[in-house]
Amino acid sequence: MQVYKGHLNCDTVKGVTFFGPNDEFVASGSDCGHCFIWDKHNADVLQAFKADKDILNCIQPHPHESMTLATSGLDHNCKIWQPTASHSTVPEDLDEIVEKNMRSLEAGGGWQQQANRILYALLNDVDVMIEDDEGGRVSMFDYYSNNARFAQGSGPESSDGDTDGDVNNGPEAMMMEGAD
Repeated sequence: MQVYKGHLNCDTVKGVTFFGPNDEFVASGSDCGHCFIWDKHNADVLQAFKADKDILNCIQPHPHESMTLATSGLDHNCKIWQPTASHSTVPEDLDEIVEKNMRSLEAGGGWQQQANRILYALLNDVDVMIEDDEGGRVSMFDYYSNNARFAQGSGPESSDGDTDGDVNNGPEAMMMEGAD
């Protein structure tokens, strides 16, 4: 039995899938918003790219284009990913991302982190006006998105412009091809 580590799965159910021309890769979402890709045979993390601002839940390979993935999470969109980059896009801080996830996993994900993510998801669908720090009116979602420690930036949103359909690169070249 192979064990794939590095992602964080405490807050919601995550999809996991095999993909690649010969199903040689395993992909899963993570509470940190990254899509993790492992070598199926040795469980090495090959790639982790930011695919959702908060939690990435769903991963689905394209039925005919073996190196294309669709992802979705708490963001209000789906993203399509293909290895179109001319160079490796593996994050320089991949080891730090994995270590942070492992620490959170060992701590049970932390009740505070779980509560923050639930609040974020709830506020994302409710537009309640509250008073901000300067005494003005702002939506509760905007206030907490901009001020809470769990608000995160978006992931990579550009490629090298290579859109010729060449999908011969491995998962280390995964870049977003289009969104929404």
